[in-house]
Amino acid sequence: MLNPLRTLKNSKSRLAGGICSLLIACASHQAQASLIQLDASQSQVTYSSTFVICDAFGCAPPAPQTFTLSGALQVDVQRKTFTVGFLPTDPTIEVDLIQFTPVALNLNGADALGFSFPTFVGILNGNTYVGKEDPCTLMLLQGVSCMSMGSFGDFEATYDGHTLSVEGTDPNNGIFDSFRYRFVGQSIASQTVPEPGGLALTALAGLAAIRRRRQR
Repeated sequence: MLNPLRTLKNSKSRLAGGICSLLIACASHQAQASLIQLDASQSQVTYSSTFVICDAFGCAPPAPQTFTLSGALQVDVQRKTFTVGFLPTDPTIEVDLIQFTPVALNLNGADALGFSFPTFVGILNGNTYVGKEDPCTLMLLQGVSCMSMGSFGDFEATYDGHTLSVEGTDPNNGIFDSFRYRFVGQSIASQTVPEPGGLALTALAGLAAIRRRRQR
């Protein structure tokens, strides 16, 4: 039986990914792509629920469950130039972006409870990348008004080209349960990818998906 809350969450994630991909395609530079091997001893996701369960001994929420994250993921880092507005004469800003793509990632059961690995874009703020699943994130950078609805995940990441450390949350259905995650890893391979590599490829994939839907 379909879970309407999970279906809504999946639709929201697809919308966020599509909007971010289209915005990323606005401008591009070279991307740095790295393969990161996770340290399983420092990488985990914890599921918590506030839904109260009652039995013969009383009522209480279930105990949190922790799952180890292991395997590898790809990290793309790229500087983008955005026009703040719609006219060629409008001012521009340069933004450093980071994005994660699972390669051989093992969630060890967390996905069965609804955990979504953070594949949305993070923006460099000082020495830290801040990622928000909210599809308005990049639109606001361009001076486009946007109104968000629902609960969205977020993360903070540090990455020096070799060591990656990420902490974040995934609100799942935003009512009763949520996930908090942390993963740490080391780069085992990297390369500079010319346009349209890295994040730009994500934009092209999003455009292709929209085109296929329109054709159908």
